[in-house]
Amino acid sequence: MAAEYQMLFILALPVIGILISGIFLKKSSEAQIRLFKLITIGVFFLAAALYWEALQGEASYFWHFPHLELTLSLHLDPLGGLFVFITAFVWMVSSWIGCTCFFQRSMDVRSRLFFMSTLTSTLGVFLAGDLITLFLFYELMTICSYGLVMADGKEEAVSAARMYLVFGILSGLFLLTGILLLFSQGNSLFLKDLSPLSNSLIVFSFLFGFGIKAGMVPLMGWMPQAYKAASPSGAAVLSGVLSKTGIYGILRVVMAISFSSAGSYLGMVGIVGMLWGGYAALGEKDPKRILAFSSVSQLGFILMGIGSSMLMGGYYGALQGVMFHAFNHSLFKSGLFLTMGVLLQAVCRKGEMAVRYSTYVFMLGLIGIPFFSGGASKILLHHAMADLFSFFGDFAYLSGELIFLLFSTMTVLYCVKLYRILNQNSQSGEEARDLTPYAYWPLFLFSTVILVLGLIPQWAERFLLGPAVECLIEYERLGWSAFQSYYAVNDVLMVMATLLAAGLFLRYIGFDEIDRKRSFYWENGYFLYRPLMKVSWCTAVFIGYHMEERFQQSYDILAAIGANLVVRGQRLEKGFHNAYEQISDFGNNFVGKSYLEKVDRSEMDMGIVVITIIMASLFFFLMYLYYLG
Repeated sequence: MAAEYQMLFILALPVIGILISGIFLKKSSEAQIRLFKLITIGVFFLAAALYWEALQGEASYFWHFPHLELTLSLHLDPLGGLFVFITAFVWMVSSWIGCTCFFQRSMDVRSRLFFMSTLTSTLGVFLAGDLITLFLFYELMTICSYGLVMADGKEEAVSAARMYLVFGILSGLFLLTGILLLFSQGNSLFLKDLSPLSNSLIVFSFLFGFGIKAGMVPLMGWMPQAYKAASPSGAAVLSGVLSKTGIYGILRVVMAISFSSAGSYLGMVGIVGMLWGGYAALGEKDPKRILAFSSVSQLGFILMGIGSSMLMGGYYGALQGVMFHAFNHSLFKSGLFLTMGVLLQAVCRKGEMAVRYSTYVFMLGLIGIPFFSGGASKILLHHAMADLFSFFGDFAYLSGELIFLLFSTMTVLYCVKLYRILNQNSQSGEEARDLTPYAYWPLFLFSTVILVLGLIPQWAERFLLGPAVECLIEYERLGWSAFQSYYAVNDVLMVMATLLAAGLFLRYIGFDEIDRKRSFYWENGYFLYRPLMKVSWCTAVFIGYHMEERFQQSYDILAAIGANLVVRGQRLEKGFHNAYEQISDFGNNFVGKSYLEKVDRSEMDMGIVVITIIMASLFFFLMYLYYLG
């Protein structure tokens, strides 16, 4: 099958599953579950085949709408193919765990509908060949994922979904503004044809539009509530995949149209997000909210790497770290949301320790321990951060090292906090059941990938990172790197310093200080949500008031004109009526006096009869002549 038709089929397969489920399997929940598990596995193998096709060469597919003067397109290259592969991988694991480990909480028909439709729209974002197609799939993804946040329909979930939708609409408006401004300047909307621009308004419109999904400070206020309200499977794809649509948009669009103006901003907000998310996570007690703020911190680390690469003219090592850590973050966060859900919500006996071991692997990878994949990707980003700060002198370089040490220490501390929550919280709510390897084998798959890529990161560089990065910058493909380039002495010493700092904190300050730390209003990002709603409301009221005022003025003017026309019409009608009465009286008087009074009544009647006979005779004579001719 050609790559063009494979792209169409991978987008259509989840929709086909929804139709089959809704038409033929409406009354069989078990059959629906089996169907959706098979579909996600099929999507994963299709994604792997697509990525292999992308390594062989690029492919495109176009839809032309001549009556609308519109062209939609799909495009496959190694960058989009890698994100498609990540999406399919995370979706397959999340779907499997959601259907096998959460017994009473298995996704109902509505949740499965949103789950599969979100899969299609997310794949469409990564396969879009132009900005219009990307925008359409991006908005469809927001609408479909709204159902993932509002999964259980409780008041908290409805409130979180409302906040998520507000930020999603705001994200779409920023993107639409950038697209319209770009089109108004006569630029091509195809992603492969984007070129650097000097218009900062266009650049930052796209940056804010994608930055909302990427958890960019201070636009991440939707994340804690949305992740908490969603089911474990929903939170896994929200954190592991949907946040990457923002990262992908920044890489694909913002990097193509700007290298300097947005780079400094991304570097700054990335560093702020690293520290802000880590500090806020320490004040939370709910594991989902801890993971949500951890995502803000880790995504800030990725944004810092993008900003560093842009400021340094397309630094290859920084982009390698960005792509590697984006891949790792999808595995870590999806795995942690799923294992936390299994251990804290789905009561289990036999498979509990196996799931716990997977959780520990995810935590160690998140911390960045060497020989785990997170250690390799954090080393690349650490080097990019150090190179960026070194441009400003030795003092700036030391400041950057201290910031990285602080960020890494906070990561260790909130992972320890998650570990304590797992050991302290008792399982309750459902009858205990045995979890067999059939139920949780995808978690082992995640863990294996993390260990393998941590031991041989050169493989990831050669087959995953290199081809994807070359879609962003022109660079000769690197060969196999030396193993020491990832785990050099300085890198290992930084990890040891991080663990030592975390150990000293726990030894002399104690974990009770972290537990007593309260989460402040400003840390959560809610400080932006409510003012944003108030500003939107006030703006709508202001515009509505002035529009109503203008409508009222227009109505008064038209009413006055209409009243004048009515009055004049009444006067004119009265004048016509008076004239008619005068003429009628005059005619009656004239006929009566000039004719009826002088002619005898009987003679007038006889005259009328004679005239009638003459006219009838003339009519029949003319008809005779007509037919005779």
